[in-house]
Amino acid sequence: MVIGIKSLNKLFEKNNNPKHCHFKGRCHSCGCDVEVKITRTSGGYGFSGGALCEPKQQKISLLCFSCYNAPKERERSLIDAKRVDLY
Repeated sequence: MVIGIKSLNKLFEKNNNPKHCHFKGRCHSCGCDVEVKITRTSGGYGFSGGALCEPKQQKISLLCFSCYNAPKERERSLIDAKRVDLY
């Protein structure tokens, strides 16, 4: 499941409500380097560089856009999510 609004709100609140949050790591499915930038917008949040999935509370999996768009890869990322660093 793609990270939800409540979790995004918590991430931004935890970091003093910045305009952007960055996640760097490897795509959980294919292993390529990925950097996901999340921007707060007037209508919610915008993503660039990839996607974040959150199958369990406080567990986040990074996905590149190619893997995110492949349903089987997205399902696999939900099984074994891990923590990633916030920059």
